Amino acid sequence: MRQILYAPEMNLSDDFRRADGVKGEVHSIFSSVINLLFMIEGERRIITLIRQKIPLLPECIRVPDAIFSMLEIQLKYGIIKLMDGVCIGDILLMLNFSLNVKLYLPEKIDGSSEEVLVSNIRRINALEYSVNKKADMESLPFRFGRSAGILAKGYLAESQDIIIEAYQELVGAGHGLTPSCDDAMLGIMAGACTWFTIMDRVSGKDKFLKLSRQMLQDLIQQRQTTEISCKYLKCACRGNFSVSLCELMEWLACAGWEDSLPKKQILSIADTGHTSGMDTLYGLKIFLKEVIGCIG
Repeated sequence: MRQILYAPEMNLSDDFRRADGVKGEVHSIFSSVINLLFMIEGERRIITLIRQKIPLLPECIRVPDAIFSMLEIQLKYGIIKLMDGVCIGDILLMLNFSLNVKLYLPEKIDGSSEEVLVSNIRRINALEYSVNKKADMESLPFRFGRSAGILAKGYLAESQDIIIEAYQELVGAGHGLTPSCDDAMLGIMAGACTWFTIMDRVSGKDKFLKLSRQMLQDLIQQRQTTEISCKYLKCACRGNFSVSLCELMEWLACAGWEDSLPKKQILSIADTGHTSGMDTLYGLKIFLKEVIGCIG
């Protein structure tokens, strides 16, 4: 008889929610993360189980430590996505989709303006915070930092050709389970998604999605990087980012002078992975620098 448990928080796409009777398999296991692989509508999709201490990520299910440990034991007995949850061995992890947290960045940015963004970029550039880490991007050959800058310029110039050329130089480059250059691209894309949404409330988000479409198709069709990194880059192309990055971008787009600086969000991002979070902040900083250079 199956034991029924409940997931308290998640971010799942509509196509995964609709999937029924789809078998999955274990992709990889780490101390606080279990990556499950499913074939959803012809696309390899990784759904990640994370422990409670980890901030919510796109296409993830966040569970208490006790449930995480129970699921870990059951993995070898089979995985199947059902209409109302995920069956892992003898456990049915129920998914209450009313608890689904949206991490679609354009929806987080409301009542913002170019002036507010520029003001907050200058505020955040002056922010001093103590992080005993360095971005791996800083140790890579100069050409990768240059390509990251070109990617940022490509978005600001609304040039898909420049974007895809820079992407081809960056994708899969660097070190780690999510290579450093991929993480930097996440930061650049979060900045670009925010920028377009602010500049055009009606169609800005569609412009970002259109500019990222060729990159998304490449990520779906072929693997030039790790599958885990591919997952988060595909999410970014669709406008979905981690809760900490969404909150930081929301602050940049909307915060007034009375609002405190977003130290918590910056530290949360910085603590992600070995250097992944620092590389994401590196990419975001590059994009914000280009914004200031673009508008003076």
